[in-house]
Amino acid sequence: MTIAKVDLAEERVIALFDDIPEPFRHVPAENLLDMGWAGMSGIGYFPAYQAPDPAFDPAAEVLAPADPIVDLAGKQVALIRAPRAMTIEEAAAYRSGLRAHAADVRWRKETGGITVAGVTVLTDRDSQAMINGAGALCDKVPATIVRFKAATGFVDLDAATMTAIAIAVGQHVQSVFATEAEVVAAIDAGTITTRAQVEVAFS
Repeated sequence: MTIAKVDLAEERVIALFDDIPEPFRHVPAENLLDMGWAGMSGIGYFPAYQAPDPAFDPAAEVLAPADPIVDLAGKQVALIRAPRAMTIEEAAAYRSGLRAHAADVRWRKETGGITVAGVTVLTDRDSQAMINGAGALCDKVPATIVRFKAATGFVDLDAATMTAIAIAVGQHVQSVFATEAEVVAAIDAGTITTRAQVEVAFS
């Protein structure tokens, strides 16, 4: 429990403690509210609580500790945080976080699989490489029948179907990277400012 040492006359907090200071740990709580009895005239130890945060713009502001509010009548102290404008460094770090989130969403979309011609196709990086290889083989040997391991099990695919899958996977991958590029540009331009907006852009 946070304890605030309070100047009762000026209604301000002098110091904050994680607990009641050692010399007064066995003193009844009500006696701590005014320490005049201990030769500390005008001083009290009040319990402190964290007040709810106010609304703020996370794309332009951060919450920073502000002067605590002393409630003499209630014998308590409210610890508050107030919005302030981001520094240049904080704004850059925030945009960097959005770009990282965009990369994460793109990765999940890229590797989440697609359905082509009724076949559920894995699109993790290993699967992409194998699909590209199978597609290249079919281009060179059109009579090839590919024993393809789909997400639901093995299926036999002719060259035309395998090529269609390879093209679809390639287009899928390029599409999500193109979306990421657009999102990053929008983040840098300030038109995408939240993680939710990043996710909507990929939907």
